[in-house]
Amino acid sequence: MDTLTSCMHSRYFSEAFWGHIWLFNLLEQPSD
Repeated sequence: MDTLTSCMHSRYFSEAFWGHIWLFNLLEQPSD
C-alpha cells in the first residue's frame, strides 16, 4: 500500500512539474 501511494504521488508530482515546465516554455516563446 505504501509503495502504491508513493507511486501515485510521484506520478502526480511528475505530471504537475513537467506541465508547469511546458507552460513556462510556451509563455517564454516570442509571440508574433
